[in-house]
Amino acid sequence: MNAEPYVHMRRLENGMFEPVLDKQEPPPQQDMIDTQPAEGLRVYESSASRVFSDRHDTGMVKVWHHQLCHQLSSHPNGDEVYFVSGTTIQLLNTKTQATREVMRVDYQVQSMSVGCGYLAVCGCHGQLTIRSLETGQDVYNDITSLHSDLNNALHLAYLYDHPCIIISSNDKTVKIMSLSTLQILGTLPFSVCMNFATASPDGTHLVAAGDCNRCFLYKIERGHAAEGTPGSLVFTKLDELEVSKDLEGCCFSAAWDHTSKYFAVLQQTPGTVTVFDLETRTPIRRLHSVKRKRECRAVRFYHPPNSDYNLLIFSERTRYVHVVEFSGRTTLGRHQLLKLPQVKSLRNNWNYNYGSYIAGFAMTPNFDRLYIGRIDGIFQFEKAQVPSLKMACTQFIQHNITHWDTEHWDTVLPQELW
Repeated sequence: MNAEPYVHMRRLENGMFEPVLDKQEPPPQQDMIDTQPAEGLRVYESSASRVFSDRHDTGMVKVWHHQLCHQLSSHPNGDEVYFVSGTTIQLLNTKTQATREVMRVDYQVQSMSVGCGYLAVCGCHGQLTIRSLETGQDVYNDITSLHSDLNNALHLAYLYDHPCIIISSNDKTVKIMSLSTLQILGTLPFSVCMNFATASPDGTHLVAAGDCNRCFLYKIERGHAAEGTPGSLVFTKLDELEVSKDLEGCCFSAAWDHTSKYFAVLQQTPGTVTVFDLETRTPIRRLHSVKRKRECRAVRFYHPPNSDYNLLIFSERTRYVHVVEFSGRTTLGRHQLLKLPQVKSLRNNWNYNYGSYIAGFAMTPNFDRLYIGRIDGIFQFEKAQVPSLKMACTQFIQHNITHWDTEHWDTVLPQELW
């Protein structure tokens, strides 16, 4: 396959973008397309009103780690969204604007995951709390029994039909725990702090990302167990795959497509998302942030029902969320760029850059809406029927989800995003 030239997008005075060929870019490796497509790229900028409050109340998150962007999750009914709020998890009804507390812990929540009938949160000193959404009761609430270091991310998944939680931590491990027995099924050691790990939808593979320019691929096999219990799981390391040549670029997120044939790994800098083919263990696509070297934070795959493609969605540090149609090795469809308004309320605040960070995103179960969270509220983008991927911001949900605790940051001068 002939690789396409690298194309990046230059922002014009009217706010739109035009493709610019980067002739200095070295040729991409064989059989991989390294591009940010110009064709089909549409920029949607929210023109909705903005609400900002600097009050320290339970309606706002005090995020202690600005690189952890797992603060939002959609409720199965589609009209509600979970979000982190300091030491609590709140559930916001996007129609009525009402919120209610669904969980409270005695530590600052770093990351959240919702799935498999559970809600799980973690803290910066090894804290982990898991609650059953069916009963509303905690099934696990412990501190430092696993370790006493920062838990960076959680992922809830079914492994061989049994619900499990995958914990990525700064103790340089990824741990897999059964939610049925609350036993550790596996501990994967690494030489670097681990930021994210996720299992494939079919439960047979796991990819982990950490503070290096490589990702780690594992095979998951079932161990011997009594009927009805998960028993042991056997994790076999298959490969370490180079995400980019940038040795200083940490990998912060990863995701699988619905077929379990492809997985994406996000590297914070140089701001790229690389899609790998599981069978060949080679990169086949690389997507870039709007501006070269601009940091990216989180990536997810979503599979709309009755469709033959996935939506690959990834967020930059501030302002931009990319939505890309992905249909496998040879097909990359339209590329939409959702643009959030600047946080003008923070323009004269030294904490401006932190306040503009995207805290997370989540798509509704029927894939008609995408929620994006930030300091000044939750943005709702709705998907139109034609063209298939066109999304426009139709509502700004006036509820603060993020607040940066300025006492724990060194004073810096405001900086422009561009």
